[in-house]
Amino acid sequence: MEDKKEELTQVKIFVVKTTTGQERNVARLIASKVDMAHIPIKSLLVPDTLKGYVFIEADGPHLV
Repeated sequence: MEDKKEELTQVKIFVVKTTTGQERNVARLIASKVDMAHIPIKSLLVPDTLKGYVFIEADGPHLV
């Protein structure tokens, strides 16, 4: 049998605190800047149940 090496990658999620009720607007602004500047952000998450926060998946805090 062949030995298979699994490459484990660590998911890095950062939290941005926003004004309550403005989470979607902040996420839209971040998304537009990511598109314009070609910043390697992997995903943005705005959960309806958690007010005042936007979650960003990126490789490091310098990208957020």
